[in-house]
Amino acid sequence: MQGKARYFALFALAIGTLPVAAVQLHGKVVDAAGLPLAGVMVTVGPSAPVVGALSTSVFSGSDGSYELADPGKDETALTLSARLLGYAPTGPTPLSQMGALQGQVRRVDLTLERTDNVAADVPASAWMQGFPDDADSRHALWICAGCHQLPAPKMQRYAEFTRDTPLAGREVAWHAMIQYMRVKTFDLGPEMSAWPDFPHEVKADPSIAGYDLEDEAIIARALAAHLPTDYSVLKSYDPGAPLGVTPRTVIREYQMPADGFTREVGLSARSPYAWGADLTHNQLVRLDPRDSTVKYFKVPFDKASGPHTIVDDPLGNLWVTSIENDLLMRLDPQTEKWTLYQDFGAGALIHDLALDSNFQVAYDHKGRVWATLIGLNKVGGLNPETRETVQFQAPQPEGKGTIHTAIYGMVMDSERKHLWYAQLGGGVGSFNVETLKFETHIPFEMGEGPRRLAIDEDDRIYVPLMGSSEVFIYDTRAKKQLARVKLPDRWAATYNVTWDPWRKCLWVGTTNADVIYRMDPKTYAFTRYPLPRPGAFLRMITFDRHTGNLWTAYSATGEGPQALVELDPGDGVRPAAMQAVAAP
Repeated sequence: MQGKARYFALFALAIGTLPVAAVQLHGKVVDAAGLPLAGVMVTVGPSAPVVGALSTSVFSGSDGSYELADPGKDETALTLSARLLGYAPTGPTPLSQMGALQGQVRRVDLTLERTDNVAADVPASAWMQGFPDDADSRHALWICAGCHQLPAPKMQRYAEFTRDTPLAGREVAWHAMIQYMRVKTFDLGPEMSAWPDFPHEVKADPSIAGYDLEDEAIIARALAAHLPTDYSVLKSYDPGAPLGVTPRTVIREYQMPADGFTREVGLSARSPYAWGADLTHNQLVRLDPRDSTVKYFKVPFDKASGPHTIVDDPLGNLWVTSIENDLLMRLDPQTEKWTLYQDFGAGALIHDLALDSNFQVAYDHKGRVWATLIGLNKVGGLNPETRETVQFQAPQPEGKGTIHTAIYGMVMDSERKHLWYAQLGGGVGSFNVETLKFETHIPFEMGEGPRRLAIDEDDRIYVPLMGSSEVFIYDTRAKKQLARVKLPDRWAATYNVTWDPWRKCLWVGTTNADVIYRMDPKTYAFTRYPLPRPGAFLRMITFDRHTGNLWTAYSATGEGPQALVELDPGDGVRPAAMQAVAAP
């Protein structure tokens, strides 16, 4: 009997320590006539977001039904909203006040009504539908949507202020705003940054800015002539591609510090965490997706660093570039040990590292990693063990400075012999890491804006052309252009592309359309995955190498949401963890 009593006591204790079961949420979405609606995004999120807080979105099926297995433990702290383009959105409404609860299952049925005004539910790109597809418009999109959306909410309010102003006056007003933004850029650095203390004449100097006087004139002309001045009514918007989502698609958003600037997210096969690069606070934010807990890792440096780009390597290390003090950093996510490199010299402004077809840092045959040095318009190689560095000057457009040329993203081919790089204000080119010579150069018109390119296993490169919202595809082995593919939304602004080595498709991140596209490389057909929050500015897309899920970050400069985002497409792809390989 004593044994039995002890067993039941232990059993009761175990039950008492089990976590509270989450309420399962399900229901059906219909229109005013009672007909089912497919593709409705249903989002459950915190009523008072804190760092790490989770919002979860799912989509209704062809019969209008949706299901969310684990919306959260505390219903009283959650709200529910639903939206579908062309229908008036609902919510956010406290979840505990909706539907009927039976045991651990809550049923919430929803009715959406059609609307003839979609102004409150369209991305920024919808307000550019009246722009002509010309050089001026490409230029404006390339420059403005490189930091924030065009038009961002503050831009919309400024444009409304000019509503009754003649065209010439609006152009003067936009000149003034561009000049202000040129100076304001210096206030966007990290804590302890030296930038805000620069003299005004330095901040206002267009010759050292990302946008010079020629850019200013073009942008002001385009915005004055074509940007709407009334944002209260919009009758239509065609996103241009079918939904790729299914009832199994899940989007999870994890709130980041609202006063920070968490530009990007990196994951390692040797770590269960997602790591955000918080530029403002000179730190990495470590998120545990299993319970939404967050821990901060300050860069061990006594000056500003401004973590900028973060990506893993085949060994599972995380590499981080910095926006200030020319740091390149490596973090072992298991030992949490940092290695700092300040070996490229002053003014390097290290931007991106050369990546392979798995979206990982690539090593050449001499064990070097390669980076774009945006402050010098150079490619630079570093041996992490010996700290030996080399640097080589890239081609530069005549009459343009290094910052304006802006050497940006870079990839390495499968032979680990050639780098392919993109310049925002230049073109796309290759560099041979064995002969140390620049070879191919593909020029692009100013304003097309090549950014963060990708490479596949067959050494085809995919180059996002931001200003023209296209993907340029080039066979680097045959030295042959394969295609220039327009995005479904002309004004989506193609900031980055990522090759998916498991699904054999291309993922396209946008800054202006609140959407991720999936492109079939054989047919060039697109499907779209709408994102839950307006202002969803995406600089990169990476993967969880255990689950195959996509990860990105909302990271507009200044105004905009700050979150790490996980997208499970719902296609059942679950690759095994990639095997770490030793760097040469």
